[in-house]
Amino acid sequence: MNKIIDLLSEKVINNEWKIYEFRGKDYQGITIGSYQYNDIINDFQSTGYIKMLMRNYFIKDYEIVERHSNGVAGISIYIEKEQFGKLEYFLKNIKSQKS
Repeated sequence: MNKIIDLLSEKVINNEWKIYEFRGKDYQGITIGSYQYNDIINDFQSTGYIKMLMRNYFIKDYEIVERHSNGVAGISIYIEKEQFGKLEYFLKNIKSQKS
């Protein structure tokens, strides 16, 4: 779980979350790919860890999409833009505490 938190906080600090329109709302989203993060993708509990993070920070409007094919796999996370601020605040604080 620490790898996922470190990865997500790094993505927040580097402004790598992109804006997507989904179901008529704006969402912030990223994709974690198997090429760079194979250990996270192959951990069958990763999706559960991400869901636990969402519940812990009262984020209710989100989507987690897993993709698997012969050569490539990934996990995409989409969080409604207004609720993304809750996770963003937490991840920035976690990163600053570790520094």
